[in-house]
Amino acid sequence: MAQIESREMEIKQIASFVAGFQTENQLESEIMTALLCGGINSSELSTRLEVPEAVVLDSLNKLKERGAVHLRGQEWSI
Repeated sequence: MAQIESREMEIKQIASFVAGFQTENQLESEIMTALLCGGINSSELSTRLEVPEAVVLDSLNKLKERGAVHLRGQEWSI
């Protein structure tokens, strides 16, 4: 069990590093890391990150302009 938890932590650290590669600030990095788990709408993402939805949407749109994220319907994804 400890070996699985250790491997899971290692994978999350690698994923966070990769997610942070295309970000310009901490919030963008946190958004990218959250999106690694799959698509999510901006309201849920705002709640998860404890950041106002307008701020999250602004960052998501900037990431979209750079091609880092995609909007499909109402879900944002990498």
